[in-house]
Amino acid sequence: MGREREVHPPKGAPMPETLDMGTPAVALTSPTVAGSIYGGKPKPSMPPPPPPVATTTAQPAANVTVVASMKPDCERLEEGLLMGKLMETEMTLRLKFENGKELRRVQDKVRKALDFLEELHSIATQLDVIEGLLFQELIARLNSMSPATFSTATTPASPTLRAIRQENRALGGMGSPPAMCPVVNRTPLPGQAHPHPSAQQNPEPTRPMQAKVEAMGYEKQQNLIRNVANLRGLVRIKIEDNGDLALAKKALIDARLVFDNVWALAFELPVEAVDGTAAEETSWPPSPGEDPSLDGRVTLVLEKLRRID
Repeated sequence: MGREREVHPPKGAPMPETLDMGTPAVALTSPTVAGSIYGGKPKPSMPPPPPPVATTTAQPAANVTVVASMKPDCERLEEGLLMGKLMETEMTLRLKFENGKELRRVQDKVRKALDFLEELHSIATQLDVIEGLLFQELIARLNSMSPATFSTATTPASPTLRAIRQENRALGGMGSPPAMCPVVNRTPLPGQAHPHPSAQQNPEPTRPMQAKVEAMGYEKQQNLIRNVANLRGLVRIKIEDNGDLALAKKALIDARLVFDNVWALAFELPVEAVDGTAAEETSWPPSPGEDPSLDGRVTLVLEKLRRID
């Protein structure tokens, strides 16, 4: 068998990466083969491509109100209508607000109250009962509790829980147990028979929703009663039935719309409209969701809307 003739490329010609041997092209990736072609030196390797840069989207911190970080997208009210709505809101809510920090606090309470009303509607639907009856049962349980039970249910700017309970008792027909009324024991006069203890105490009537509420877990009951206390401490509406619940919900929705419009107007004001003293109204350093300049502009918007020409 004759010796095959070796074919060398001409000098100066670039060495192909593959050899055409009549078969599919094979890349010279082996260090040994590549070294023999490049004069005994290993083939220079190309640097690996840089790894892709991972992009992450910043997530907002939990429980941070977004009104101070972006302009709210809401239905814009004409200035005259907004002034009237603001007046109605201030007459409906027990809490006062003069700047952005206080407005943010009240707005958060309004949001939680609306969430509670939605939860109340959902529970009433599951139990196949009227929302007003369920609310009355929760009010009755609130009245029978010690004022110290929900020491954090109210704020210094809102009425105390004791005042709320007294107001609820004054409504009448709320299903409050008669056993809560004070009993005065009197010494009978000479010659009079001592009244029998059973004659002084009437059996407590069973409330329509008592058994269904008691079937809930303890934590669930406490959470609902706390929300009732917060709602009663937020609005000046005496809630007795479904109509009152619907009225309270409408008032809270209107208040939310007013707050969104106030924030939107504050965003449109230039930063230069607020002097340096406005920043003192906000805690420093600012808490998450707070903007000292924006809070000061909220104060200017409120002052303008409350001005009566």
